[in-house]
Amino acid sequence: MSSETRRLRNKIRLAKGYIRDFYDAMGGQVYISFSGGKDSTVLRHLILSMYPNTPVVFCNTTNETEDILNYVKQHKDTIWLTPKQGFVSIIKENGFPLVSKVVARKLKDLKNPTNANAKSRANWLNEDSAFRLTKKWRFLVDQEFGITTKCCEVLKKEPFRRYEKETGNKPYTGVMAEESQNRSTKIRWC
Repeated sequence: MSSETRRLRNKIRLAKGYIRDFYDAMGGQVYISFSGGKDSTVLRHLILSMYPNTPVVFCNTTNETEDILNYVKQHKDTIWLTPKQGFVSIIKENGFPLVSKVVARKLKDLKNPTNANAKSRANWLNEDSAFRLTKKWRFLVDQEFGITTKCCEVLKKEPFRRYEKETGNKPYTGVMAEESQNRSTKIRWC
């Protein structure tokens, strides 16, 4: 057996241990948050191999490609959620989600100064601050369009919270720690 095969088997064993621990901790009140992407597809496969009756839940944010929607439709057991507001509506009311949630929040607050965000704004403009807004994005502060951080909240988080409130189930989510600095510091993995 190659060392790569051995590492993969160890990762699968470790993942199944985390899956089992979470299932037990939640008393089986769980669901799979399924995006149709590679990470949630692998997670779906692992969980259903262990707990075949686990609900699989997909949220159609209205931003998915036709390929993703068609792929999710192939899984007949999938529960579909929809947000109360669509992407175009959010943009018209609040502005664009730009760069990342962190950068969008900084830009939004810099464009809309209040007493409540004064300390944060000072940090974001301070060149010596670890929390500063990098110079390459500062030109966006002066643009006439709005900037929002609401997309993820409205399009993904709220529908899943609604589902969790209705069912009492808690989510398994398949993400890659390497996809963001925030994830890499918070996700415990091998």
